[in-house]
Amino acid sequence: MKRIITVVFIVFGLVMPALGLDSPGIFLRQEVDDILSLLQDTDLSSNGDQAKIEEELYHRAQGLFDFRTLSMGALGVHWRRFSKDQKKEFTHYFSRLVAHTYFSRMNGKSFNGITIDYGETRLLAPTRSGTRRVDIHTEIHHEGVVTPVDYRMMGTPEKGWRIYDVRIEGVSMVANYREQYRKRFRETPDELIAELKEKLEK
Repeated sequence: MKRIITVVFIVFGLVMPALGLDSPGIFLRQEVDDILSLLQDTDLSSNGDQAKIEEELYHRAQGLFDFRTLSMGALGVHWRRFSKDQKKEFTHYFSRLVAHTYFSRMNGKSFNGITIDYGETRLLAPTRSGTRRVDIHTEIHHEGVVTPVDYRMMGTPEKGWRIYDVRIEGVSMVANYREQYRKRFRETPDELIAELKEKLEK
């Protein structure tokens, strides 16, 4: 399961900004083969290159993942307790931690033999501000295992499409983080931010 999550995150974190508001499914179809080829050709077992590769992947992930919306969803009602500066700081460290968690699992892993089948792209209800949203269903085939994955994306003409949640076998990544933070309602925003910093420094 962890390997599949890593593949999901890395493959789509490397994709460049979306081509247009009306083509999220086409965009993913066109880009994924090139991204998989890159992953398969990169030597991820070299410790000397690991930090450099991780940094490159993180910067590319920023072009597709909406980390602010992901952070907002992860915190749930706690988001309202954060000041503007605290929200910005939390988003920065949270995105770094999420990326590092998945990227660190790449070392020594093989991405050969991965194929992805694309299902329907469903329009979801827009956000309150009118931002369009879609749900793209896929199936990832790897080492004889088929894993259903849904990518939830939102888009505007200015920013293109960005992923704000990933559902793997029906389990939402955002909901998983939200459940973790829901149980920690007594902690202050500064304490939660400090913990993120501490984890990144380890």
